[in-house]
This record gives sequence, C-alpha cells and structure tokens, in this order.
Amino acid sequence: MRKIQSLAVYYLRVIALTYCLSGLVLIASQAMNALRRPMAAATISMARTFAVTVPLALIGQWLGNIHGVFIGISVAADYAAPPPGSCCPRL
Repeated sequence: MRKIQSLAVYYLRVIALTYCLSGLVLIASQAMNALRRPMAAATISMARTFAVTVPLALIGQWLGNIHGVFIGISVAADYAAPPPGSCCPRL
C-alpha cells in the first residue's frame, strides 16, 4: 500500500507541472475547430499523442521504468505545446 501511495504522489508531482502546457494543446485544437478546420485540430491531437507522447513515454520506460514513463509524459507536454500565435491566423 505504501509503495502505491508513494508512486501516486510522484505521478501527481511530475504530471501536475504539465497541465498548463497540455491545456495549450487543447486550446489550439479547439481554436482550429472554431475556425472550421477540424482536420488541423485532429492533426494537432494525433501528433501530440503518437508522434511525441508515446515515443517519449517508451524511452522513459526503457531508461527509468515507471518513473521514466511519468517523466517522458511530462517532457512530451513541454515539446508538444504549440508556440504562441502559431495556431490562429491574425484576423
């Protein structure tokens, strides 16, 4: 029980730092939907998941077991966040 608790605490400490950046990806995706560009929104979400998060989580697992997976997911959120102004054209 203690091991599960310590793992959950570690997960929340590492992943909680990336919620803002993950929110940026969601906002970019929703902006594309609002601009009637659903394929761009789907591309943003799919690219984040399959091109960034999964490979970094697998590398993290290879390097550091479950703790490495958590770190890989948090690093993926850093790299997958769109740069400011890149998702919406100027009106």
